[in-house]
Amino acid sequence: MNLDGETNLKVKRALEVTLPLDDDATFKVFYATIRYEDPNPNLYTFVGNLEHDRMVYPLDPSQILLRDSKLRNTAYVYGVVIFAGHDSKVMQNSTKSPSKRNRVEKQMDKIIYIFFSLLVFISFISSIGFIVKKKNEMPNWWYLRPPDTNNLFNPSKPLVVKVLQALFINRDIHMYDEETGTPAEARTSNLNEELG
Repeated sequence: MNLDGETNLKVKRALEVTLPLDDDATFKVFYATIRYEDPNPNLYTFVGNLEHDRMVYPLDPSQILLRDSKLRNTAYVYGVVIFAGHDSKVMQNSTKSPSKRNRVEKQMDKIIYIFFSLLVFISFISSIGFIVKKKNEMPNWWYLRPPDTNNLFNPSKPLVVKVLQALFINRDIHMYDEETGTPAEARTSNLNEELG
């Protein structure tokens, strides 16, 4: 039932040559060779032969109990394991549960990963560029230097980035309006984000 969804019982029969084998003692004198196909996922086909006493008896799916089969109307069976582990037909038919995410969501994930990687790369390059510029040209940028009254600009001491950027905005000569004579004035700490 768990393989094909049908609730009816599947009839399985032993080969006629093996019908007399009904207890442990009879198996001590029974010798046979089973030759069968390579492992494959086909549940409803099986190609194999049982060779016993110089006779060949064909095997078909009605003589095969698949993995996880449950016995009904039969107390027990004697059998031979022919496929085990991942070689069994049931295991070869098992698949991962399908993803419920659609194609657009998967494509968006790829785009977000690309954007995130690009953002990290740009941030890394910008940080290196700032370090180089700071060492070489920062003393000449007098208009970008915040007032040093509280020792705000000290690379060895970390401080809040938004406050420092607001001070840079206040002293930026490119944001000075010559007609009215008014400089830029950052009254909120998130003005730099609004400008961005």
